[in-house]
Amino acid sequence: MIKLVTFDLDDTLWDTAPAIVGAEAALRDWLAEHAPKLGPVPVEHLWEIRSRLLDEDPSFKHRISALRRRVLFHALEDAGYDSDEAQQLADESF
Repeated sequence: MIKLVTFDLDDTLWDTAPAIVGAEAALRDWLAEHAPKLGPVPVEHLWEIRSRLLDEDPSFKHRISALRRRVLFHALEDAGYDSDEAQQLADESF
């Protein structure tokens, strides 16, 4: 008996771009409301954080959700939120 079927976001069975674009827009809106210190973060800054984290811990390549949370955490810290608040916001935004 099949109990669970999952799909990753590799465009094998469906075009994932609209879902990803929508999710990113929803995240930006949420962050604008709940983390105003962050402001409009240049995507290049997020990619720099992502790259640094992957260099430090290559296992993040296989743990995308954890990587996204850590990127958000570091971006929030860089924006001036203390560690606890940055962690809470990163978790809530996800």
